[in-house]
Amino acid sequence: MEMTNQLNYLSTLIPEYIIIFFLMAIVFMDISKEKIAAKIPIVAMAGIFIALLSAIIFSKDFYSTVKILDPNAIFVNDGFAFIFKFMVLASSLIMLYFFRHDEEVNSYKGRKGEFYILFYSMVLGMLMLASANDLISAYVALEVLSLPSYVAAGFLKRDNRSSEASLKYLLFGSAASGVMLFGILLIMLSVGSTSFAALTGIGSVIPADVLVVMGLLFIIGGFGYKISMVPFHFWAPDVFEGSPVSVTAFLSVSSKIAGVAVFARFVLSSISPELQNAGNT
Repeated sequence: MEMTNQLNYLSTLIPEYIIIFFLMAIVFMDISKEKIAAKIPIVAMAGIFIALLSAIIFSKDFYSTVKILDPNAIFVNDGFAFIFKFMVLASSLIMLYFFRHDEEVNSYKGRKGEFYILFYSMVLGMLMLASANDLISAYVALEVLSLPSYVAAGFLKRDNRSSEASLKYLLFGSAASGVMLFGILLIMLSVGSTSFAALTGIGSVIPADVLVVMGLLFIIGGFGYKISMVPFHFWAPDVFEGSPVSVTAFLSVSSKIAGVAVFARFVLSSISPELQNAGNT
């Protein structure tokens, strides 16, 4: 890989760099004096706004290089990724306004910084999901999103319903992650790769390869759980009812946007590439 292509590829990750930078800033602000910690919500909004602005301003240059469209890359930043990243950042910016005025969250004044740390971690996972082009990178991105979500669902630790929601979310999420990992293993054994590009046309061998059938079923089940797709949505009512209202809104919108993005890329790139080709003609 040429150095120019590497730099072009790294430059497309500027929104992620901004999120990581502000995430670390919030961590240090949270352990600083109370006056500094009180400004965390404003800093959090500024970070999301700058990330959204950078994605918009540089989208034309960042999403048109050859390296970005390399099908062998584990993360790609094309127009598809940009659309979903824009929706994730825009919805996150709106949700930050509600977080600032949410009495449930603000009642835990000593844990306000912790809440925004969890929020930024979830946003980072969503941005990674939008660009994931490999089953392993998709799984890692899902876990970066899911682990903070389990904690955020139980943020109201004095509320039994919130604690119950967090526990159920953790148990069901862990089971879904295990199922998805097993499916990835079966696909790896059958195909020899986890890249979406290497799986192109895999749908045509479904009737003849039992490992592929089982692997796809397990992977679709894992994705289905994350986006509350029928019939994997049974966990959603209990979790959304017990979580803080603003967290429920965030998880039911932004996280689903990211989940749909990686699931659609997986289907269009591997199982049904003819749909992708039809859209490009």
